[in-house]
Amino acid sequence: MRDLRAAYAAGRLDEHQLERRAGCAACATTRAELWALTRDLPRTEPPRWIRTVDRVDRTLLKGHAATFATANGGLAGVWAATGQGDFWPAWLLVPWTLVLAWHTGGSITLRRMLRRRSVRTLERGDAARSRHA
Repeated sequence: MRDLRAAYAAGRLDEHQLERRAGCAACATTRAELWALTRDLPRTEPPRWIRTVDRVDRTLLKGHAATFATANGGLAGVWAATGQGDFWPAWLLVPWTLVLAWHTGGSITLRRMLRRRSVRTLERGDAARSRHA
């Protein structure tokens, strides 16, 4: 229904087509029947696997950053509580910072690749639909 409403709002369907397809969607019993109602419309969102990879990547990066902050904050707290000699947590803080920066860079690169892949997939789908129309 969301795709049908978006197509109607974009002017790709008129009111009669929207009502007919919405009625068919309400009676559909399989995903294939639902897919058939929107197969001639351009896709508005990337494929599910791209969204899943993006969500997992963001979750892992947040976990890495939280672990980094907790561990290094704890080490700095121990350093502060034990007399504040030489800043020995730097021996762990610097490599962890580099690893987190590497992970962040990899994450950004992955998202760019997924975005490009998603755009190509959507464009390919639009081209295939226009050939069959």
